[in-house]
Amino acid sequence: MNQNQAQLEWRQGQPYASQYDDVYFSSDNGLEETEYVFLKHNQLAIRWQQLDSDVFTIAETGFGTGLNFLCAWQLWRQNAPEGARLHFVSTEKFPLTQADLAKALSLWLNLKSLSEALLEQYLNIREGFHRLVFDDGRVTLSLLIGDANKTLPQLNAQVDAWFLDGFAPAKNPDMWLPALFQQMARLSHKETTFATFTSAGEVKRGLQSVGFEVKKASGFGKKREMLFGQFCSEVPKAKTFAQKKAIVIGGGLAGTSSAQALARRGWQVTLIERHAQLAQEGSGNPLGVLYPRLIGGGTSINQLALQGFLYSLRLLHHLNLRAEDYDQCGVLQLAFNAREQQRLNKINSEYPDLIHEVNKNIASDLSGIKLDLGGAFIPQAGLVDP
Repeated sequence: MNQNQAQLEWRQGQPYASQYDDVYFSSDNGLEETEYVFLKHNQLAIRWQQLDSDVFTIAETGFGTGLNFLCAWQLWRQNAPEGARLHFVSTEKFPLTQADLAKALSLWLNLKSLSEALLEQYLNIREGFHRLVFDDGRVTLSLLIGDANKTLPQLNAQVDAWFLDGFAPAKNPDMWLPALFQQMARLSHKETTFATFTSAGEVKRGLQSVGFEVKKASGFGKKREMLFGQFCSEVPKAKTFAQKKAIVIGGGLAGTSSAQALARRGWQVTLIERHAQLAQEGSGNPLGVLYPRLIGGGTSINQLALQGFLYSLRLLHHLNLRAEDYDQCGVLQLAFNAREQQRLNKINSEYPDLIHEVNKNIASDLSGIKLDLGGAFIPQAGLVDP
């Protein structure tokens, strides 16, 4: 098993975290626990009915099975204004595999359609930032895979509500550190709320030390008490543009992608292109090969290549293109010299679920050509009509 993936046991049909010796959600009723602890005590339904901004951001510590996200998404559909967007940011050190996530979410039949939409995009979830877009851009999930005390400092956002849902402080003390509360303060404003299942004294004191007003309420199920409250600092909420207008110059892949991203965020976009039609120059090739040029390791350029590839796969899947426009036929990379062989060996070992090592015989079978070299095969790569 990948050391960065969650190690699960299944107890009476429910997931249990072996790494932390703790449950993912209440054995009484995980769905009702989420609704009571996080949705109710952040007052989300009424806040969304009265929403006066175009985006609402939730930040969560511990994505787990994704149950909190799905419940928030469902409530957003029921209460938020039509033109508003939900940005749900969740950090997770040990993500579940897609198979484990599917098994865990199968417990909640009333969330089936949302679960299926999540699972469809929940692919190759590994260390780094992943962006999943739902409901035509109305809901965005940003998954920050890694230690929360390393991922949150990289986050540039303004959080309106916090779901503190890491494993219990006694089981997972490395997350509930002063650094976590300091990041919460940095990302919050005077209307930011929080809720958490725990009532541990170190959590209460940590929140108070950075400016949160902390209250106690009856806990859910067997838990006696829980904490909730609001940020009391005078940090102002960021101003929003009365009219969000943008001009994008150039109608190739970069320009049209930028225009789409802005439009999804509620901007009125004017696209300027000197030719009569789009994609007439470098972006107008009849076919492009879509694959990640990885070098391995945690470098920025490697992360950019990997996350760009994974985001493109999700986008292309969402667009539901014709076979002649997008063919996920796989891409074979050959080790044409010793240096290339070394690179391929490195990425083969780092990304075994994404890139498969092949010898010269398998490479010959895949290509239909007799080859003297092996290499790597990327099954999810392919051809795209720009």
